[in-house]
Amino acid sequence: MRPLAQIRRAATLVVPLATTLAATLGASLAASLAASLAASLAVALPAGAQSFSDPGTGYGAEAGWARGHDAESGSATGGVHARLRLTGGLGLELSAGYRRDSFAVDGARVLRVDQIPVAASFLVFFFHSGRVQPYALAGVGYTWAKPKGDGPNAATYYPAENLFALHAGAGVDLRTSFRTSVFLDGRYVFLDVEAVKLLPNQPKADLIRIAAGLNVYF
Repeated sequence: MRPLAQIRRAATLVVPLATTLAATLGASLAASLAASLAASLAVALPAGAQSFSDPGTGYGAEAGWARGHDAESGSATGGVHARLRLTGGLGLELSAGYRRDSFAVDGARVLRVDQIPVAASFLVFFFHSGRVQPYALAGVGYTWAKPKGDGPNAATYYPAENLFALHAGAGVDLRTSFRTSVFLDGRYVFLDVEAVKLLPNQPKADLIRIAAGLNVYF
């Protein structure tokens, strides 16, 4: 129910009650009790000017596309996250996901790298009191990477790597209600995978990721 409709409904309850009280207790006392009741109802009603960026914790998931700087092609990616709005314009995000990159030499695929990144990001929201909130982000993360030889390089063994990675990006968050939002953002991840560097053409494992997702706030 909309706030205006709730106010009208509250008024239809308060006015008859005040009239009855006036007839039985006296006008002065009835007016005082009615005013107190109206104030209590007003406090219980949602504020019409409530901000869409009130502090709270949101949980969600995202899906998208990612491609390494020198990877053979892009691939699907996905993950889950938690976003904490510290103030109207500032937030923190913890996320975890999965992605895979493939690398080729002279047209032949020779390496696949499965990655599980866990990251922490600091977000700055603009126009944060409205429904549409652009934002910028930057952060740091840990990535577990498992390279595996492929094609003519299938017999080569590569150990798993524990990697430190920085990232930065920007996006837009659309508040569909006070409790839910959808978003789209892009991130550039600075990643240094040793197995990728050892390939003859010394490609880079840095990547760009574009994803869309959903948040539910509590």
